[in-house]
Amino acid sequence: SSRVMRWDATSERLDTASPLALPVSGASSVVAFTAVGGGGFVAVSVLRDLETSAVDSPSVIFKLGVPFNATHGDFADFGIRRAASSGGGLAVTSYQTLPTRAAHDVAHAVFGDRRFLAFACLDTVPHSSQIFAADATSASPLFTLLQELPTDRATSVRFFTHFGGSSSYLVVGQRSGTALLLAYNSSLFVAAVDRGVAAAASAGGGQVLPMSGTEALSRVG
Repeated sequence: SSRVMRWDATSERLDTASPLALPVSGASSVVAFTAVGGGGFVAVSVLRDLETSAVDSPSVIFKLGVPFNATHGDFADFGIRRAASSGGGLAVTSYQTLPTRAAHDVAHAVFGDRRFLAFACLDTVPHSSQIFAADATSASPLFTLLQELPTDRATSVRFFTHFGGSSSYLVVGQRSGTALLLAYNSSLFVAAVDRGVAAAASAGGGQVLPMSGTEALSRVG
């Protein structure tokens, strides 16, 4: 299982003695984020079910809280004393599942008043990679499907901004073909510039990056 370990500011070390186990199998990547009000969340991409090898196992968002006892935790507005796993001074409970297929990587970003989770899915099914969106002003954000992406065996995904944050992008690496670069136009992530896309919001949209066999992506500069 995946594990969360607390950073000890006094010793400047991770507390590895009492890690918090996340009740999910087949995990491939993880990203953490903090909602309005300080609530902590962890999104885990799931590649496949380890028992059945099924690739349609959903990815999972967990919410972090404070342990109440060995079996329950306090999660502020999200169900006080809810059943939970606990350890390392933290409690965790399943918050939301997202219908992904062979999710290989996950990325998080906030652009304007929207919060995004993007999943790069290692699947040959067309449009298997996905972007989910939620209200960035909510203390308990619930994600819904925003877009399906035209990827083929996607392996890595990253959000980034450019021009001092005035332009926002998503890039997806794929095992075959090219990496896909999409620009956010305040509504959707677009792959082509057209008359319906404001120039300032779509600068650079519609480009693909000349590389294949991509396993990982990282922002530079």
